[in-house]
This record gives sequence, C-alpha cells and structure tokens, in this order.
Amino acid sequence: MSQQFEQPRQKSSFLARLARPAKSRLIGGIANRTMEWGIAATLMVSVLATIVPAFAQGPAQRKGPGKAVSPREIAFITRCTLQNVDTQWIFDKTPPPGEALQFGRRQIGMFLGGAQGARYSLGFVKCIGELTGTNWRFLSETGRKQLYFGGLVESISDLSGLPIYSSKQGGQKASSEVNYYNPALIRWARQNLIPGPREKIVGLVSYQEIYDKVFSRSARILYRTDRFLREKNPENKGTRFETYLKIYSKGDYAVRTGIRTEFDAVYKDRHLGPDVDPYNYNFSAGHAATFWLRRGMDDTVQEVRALLAAVLRQYDPAELKRP
Repeated sequence: MSQQFEQPRQKSSFLARLARPAKSRLIGGIANRTMEWGIAATLMVSVLATIVPAFAQGPAQRKGPGKAVSPREIAFITRCTLQNVDTQWIFDKTPPPGEALQFGRRQIGMFLGGAQGARYSLGFVKCIGELTGTNWRFLSETGRKQLYFGGLVESISDLSGLPIYSSKQGGQKASSEVNYYNPALIRWARQNLIPGPREKIVGLVSYQEIYDKVFSRSARILYRTDRFLREKNPENKGTRFETYLKIYSKGDYAVRTGIRTEFDAVYKDRHLGPDVDPYNYNFSAGHAATFWLRRGMDDTVQEVRALLAAVLRQYDPAELKRP
C-alpha cells in the first residue's frame, strides 16, 4: 500500500484560538470516549481498547498482576474474531493484489477504524465472552435473548482478573466526565497478549501476517502521532503533548474535535481525504492525537506507550527506527 508522509504544518493562529477559556462544560459523549487497548492476541495487535462497559457490574475481581492467558486461548479469540469480523464496515474493501489477509474463504483488508470501530466492528469482545463464559452468564442472569451490540466489556475483566477502572474512578461504572482506566490492566495486556509473530492460527495465517495486512496502519498512526506530540512545541518551552493536553482538558466538544485538524499532515495515505472519507470515519492522526490526550487525562499514557512499543519491537521494528 503506497503511503505519503509530510512534515506537519504549524497553525499558531488555531492554537491561540484554542487557548482561550472554553465557554461550555465537558461534553459527556467526548469525555466518555472508549479507550483503545492492544489486542495483539485478540486481533488488534496494534491498538489498545478498554471500552466503556455496556453491562452494569462485572464479576468479583481479584487484585494482583492478573490471570495468565495461554497461547491456545489467544488463538481461540483470534480465530473467532477473524471468522466473525464485519468486513463491510471500516475495512479496506479494495486492497491492492496480495495485500488482503486470506483466512480460509474470507478476505480481510486493512482495518481503517479506531476505538469505536474496534469496539463494534471487530467482535473480539464477544469472542472473549465466549471463551470466559461472560456471554452465557449475562444471558442467563438477565433473561435476554441476545447480547448488547458489541459484546460485554466485562469479559475483559473475566479474562484478566482485573478491574477495568482504577481506584480513582470510585467504582466500576463509566463516568460522563473523565474515566480513569486501570494501568494494571494495560500492563497485563503487555505481559500476556502479545503472541510470537511466527505463530499461526489453525495453521492458516501467522500473527505477523495479521499485523501486516490488517492492523499495521493503526499501530503506525498511533506511534507517529505520539512521537509528534512528544516533540518540543515551537511556540513555547513545553512539548506539544503538554500544550494540547491543557487545551483538551478544558475544552468543549467543538474545541476537542477542532484539535484533530492540527495533525492532518502527520500521517497521510489513500484512505484519508474528502474524496474517500467524507465523514472522517477512518482513523487518522487527528483521532490518534485525541486518544493520546485522553490517556494523559487518566494518567495511563506511559503504560499505553510501553504496550505499543512492545508490539512494535516484535512486529514492526523498522517503524521504531524511522527518522
């Protein structure tokens, strides 16, 4: 897949405008955005998503480093996700010859989504629930005939043995303001959910092939955007991350979505632009930037960086060496 990368443009006037105090309160829908977490084993080797729960309370969860996950369990989740993923939404439907993942009779192009796309289009949460029994428990206890759309995020707690949120959250329910995710859960993912790149799923495809043909784009966008944010801000003595974090934390919906346009030139490829993506659904450096800023708000940014770096060291070491 051909890609073009340009040096980011400076827009000091926009930054100055954003720096003015926001006039409206935090918008719940933005503050409550889902957090991306590395699926490595559960398919999104590149993206970290601890998603807002759809079911009220999870099971009793023990403290500590979390439960170990076996290669066989990782393979089950991956196979289940590949078999059930909705390729008609947020995937490249016209991949160049040889660039799509061939999994049995299924052809899967590059994943073009971010947190919301991972939550609702991949189906990996449902697959985790199949493995842990979370799905059966929910249907049995509630009498419902089907799961909530996207699956039950409590299945991640069942798999890991760890809470979704940290003690700062004041409980295990989503907040309409700021959500504080559990750093130990991210650390657990780094230690348990990154399989060997050469290992194969039912003898058909390797994890490396899955990364290269489906999830490498998301991982690279996240990494390059983070690098850009960590650079010194030419307008002051701090980093871009520190500058934008102050603005984002105080901003309303318009300010937060407006920040995205500041990162248009960080990463460009054929999947971005008004001709191919008129509604701005496809994951871009702008989406990645606000993802990192949310991780700055809940103090998990260091753990997420460590997870992404661990994935890239195994699956995409050339990306870490880019100038």
